[in-house]
Amino acid sequence: MENPWLKLPSEKPYILEMDRESIKRYNQSHGDSRKINLNSVPKPFIGDPESAKVILLSLNPGDSERDAKAHLHDEFRRAMFHNLHHESQDWPFYSLNPNFAWTGAGGGPRVLANYDSAPDWITER
Repeated sequence: MENPWLKLPSEKPYILEMDRESIKRYNQSHGDSRKINLNSVPKPFIGDPESAKVILLSLNPGDSERDAKAHLHDEFRRAMFHNLHHESQDWPFYSLNPNFAWTGAGGGPRVLANYDSAPDWITER
């Protein structure tokens, strides 16, 4: 299967051409609080779904002022695009990168390190 996220524009609005009409219709029929934000890079998954040994299902990502600031940060935006393109990076699960702890996606090491059962690798990086 071809990765559709390779066609995502590298600048706003972040929308795949194949989704443009359906998202336009959706956004026109919903209030501001439920519209899809096209100014943030989509996060349909974290990691490479083709090589994952475990897949976690979660709710849709939120959208906050913190997210908007993070999406303007070059290093964070690059990590998100590497993720969407299934490209190798030091932190495949980029949310755990301590450099991104300040973002809405961050906090993995900060939160998990408070638990006695946290794996060693959480606090070793």
